Amino acid sequence: MRILLLLSVVFSLTLSAQHQAYLDIGNVRALVNSNGLLFHDTVTNRAGFEAPKGDSTYSVFVSAIWMSSTDSLSDSTSKYSIGHELNGRQGDIAVGPVDILNQKRDTSSKFQRLWKIDKNTINNHIANWNQPNYQTPNSILDWPGNGNSNTAKILAPFKDVDGDSLYEPNNGEYPLILGDQAIFLMANDFSRNQFDSVFLPVRDPNNPFVIIDSVFRGIYSPTQIEIHIMVYAYLNTPAEISNTVFVKTTLFHRSNLSILDHNNFKFSTFNDFDIGRATDDYMGTDTNRNLVYVYNSNDFDPGNSIQKGYGNNIGSQGIKYLNHNLTSSIELVDNSAIGRVHEKRHVPLYQSSRWTNGRPLNYGGNGFNYCIDSNRLSKFYFPGNPTLINDNSQWTELNYCPRDSVKRNNPNDKRVIATIGILPPFNHSTSVEINYAYIFAQDSGGVVASVAALQVAADSVQAFYDRNRFVGINENTKSSSLEFNIYPNPAKDKVFIETDQKSFYIELFNVEGRMMNPFTNTKHLDISYFPNGIYFIRMSSKNKIGIQKLVISR
Repeated sequence: MRILLLLSVVFSLTLSAQHQAYLDIGNVRALVNSNGLLFHDTVTNRAGFEAPKGDSTYSVFVSAIWMSSTDSLSDSTSKYSIGHELNGRQGDIAVGPVDILNQKRDTSSKFQRLWKIDKNTINNHIANWNQPNYQTPNSILDWPGNGNSNTAKILAPFKDVDGDSLYEPNNGEYPLILGDQAIFLMANDFSRNQFDSVFLPVRDPNNPFVIIDSVFRGIYSPTQIEIHIMVYAYLNTPAEISNTVFVKTTLFHRSNLSILDHNNFKFSTFNDFDIGRATDDYMGTDTNRNLVYVYNSNDFDPGNSIQKGYGNNIGSQGIKYLNHNLTSSIELVDNSAIGRVHEKRHVPLYQSSRWTNGRPLNYGGNGFNYCIDSNRLSKFYFPGNPTLINDNSQWTELNYCPRDSVKRNNPNDKRVIATIGILPPFNHSTSVEINYAYIFAQDSGGVVASVAALQVAADSVQAFYDRNRFVGINENTKSSSLEFNIYPNPAKDKVFIETDQKSFYIELFNVEGRMMNPFTNTKHLDISYFPNGIYFIRMSSKNKIGIQKLVISR
């Protein structure tokens, strides 16, 4: 009996290890779950973003994905597509890829997990895979480069040495990762039962918790999205980079129905930021930096019996979009004046800077009923700059209501939604790439200094990302630049490639980093169906990568 119990415990620990892993190579120790829920231990219900690493202080309790699309079908009905998580208990987002053939979630055991790997392991494999007595590590052998017969053929990125689209690590092929350490996972918001009727509840105006009627509004379906997430970090870099966790999220629309195309698709991260002690924080939005952040409200963070505080060296934590523009930000507020019942139908409201009762976010004060400018709406919550302490035009929680001489808001536990809008349409069989970063900063100079430190860190992170923006997945230390030419440039309908390479792969990206179309071994690119704008052409061949800027102008 004891042996069986021991085996059961070992199996449980192994399973947990496959469903959870810590990214821990930089100055942050961050927990990742296999369904894409970040920085939260669903077993212990504790925070999992330790910053700095080893200090037992935490700045993020949980971060999760929100997706929605609300498209009109007629004058009175709509199509709602929503997928979201809060603390991993909504059940919208499941582990694994999509069974494209049968249009359902794929539950193959080999994909019910996540994968963690270091760059050093990959480089050692590159150097020694064909040496006698070399044993390929499991982290390379188990890499989910290929799917099964019902999923996409290629799942996790890998170096395809022989160009046959098959992942063959024993032939010298290897995972392609970003950063010095990465965790890769696949999840989905998919359902074979694609449509349900939507009835909008009519609530008692005197008691929003009481439903008195309902009105048919249209149809609902999941977003039908397959989500690939690579969470990664760097070692031995400037502090601003080592204090940052990067995320590359690629969304694949796996439906085969055009009615489920998304013309108003929004992507958000829901972030429960806790800077040490959770209840003494402020939030802000930096629209110039595409940054939503939380900072401590006082110059000293004391902590409590549950959470260690940052003391005098107070912290600030933000999420910054790197290749898309922030379109809205708001706080998930528990206040009966705005309707505090949080349901799935509220997701697109929050993503559009509206409260749960449908009212838009007003500028000033608390944004809904105190010290607001009733003639001015806002897409962003507290978009002012807290470092401009003498500027009363800055709407921040440090400059809450100059009209009533109320300088500071009451701090609380901050749960914020940071949203971007994807340029329409997001059709079935297409994909979107979204890059963002969780940035941590500290300063012993007080509240304003900690925000200023975060601003500096955010600029450093953006510059670091931009330098590597279109180089893409790391190859290895021996990779080199590939030379090629394109003409004409600017171009209208066609682009021609000049290269000495016999075998190569071409990818076209828009200015936001979204891959528009791949081309293999062709020197004539048809660009007639792409809109005017700035693009980047990336050519890869063996261990070489080259980038050329392209302008489409008609």
